[in-house]
Amino acid sequence: MSPFFVVYGKQPPSIPQYITGSSHIGVVDSELIDHECILSKLKAHLERVQARQNYYFDLHRIDHPFKVGDLVMVKLRPYCQFYVESFRNQKLAQRFYGPFPIIKRVQDVAFELQLHAGSKIHHVFHISKLKPFMGGGGGWMMFH
Repeated sequence: MSPFFVVYGKQPPSIPQYITGSSHIGVVDSELIDHECILSKLKAHLERVQARQNYYFDLHRIDHPFKVGDLVMVKLRPYCQFYVESFRNQKLAQRFYGPFPIIKRVQDVAFELQLHAGSKIHHVFHISKLKPFMGGGGGWMMFH
């Protein structure tokens, strides 16, 4: 619900678009014309600001390279790491665990991973918590 509805308990009144000359009172006519002019400027400004924000957001956005079958590493928060392995010092704990295969794309930005049977965390992750597994040597850890 809208903030107006929360405060007043009803929907805000709709303001129809004013047609120039539909009022017989000159002061009302000029006020409503000014109001329409201000509204159109605000709408144009909002559209320009939104376009600028989208531009700067898209500068840093990259399309994810993940597809079903790829191996990925999962970034876990410190309190979730207790489900993987306990550490004496959380500062020195690993941040990424895996590799785990992607078994399904749930949404555009969410993937289901094939975790080990004993894992106690949810198996669907946002792409911000995943990074591609670059293969090779040790240093990776699996769920126990």
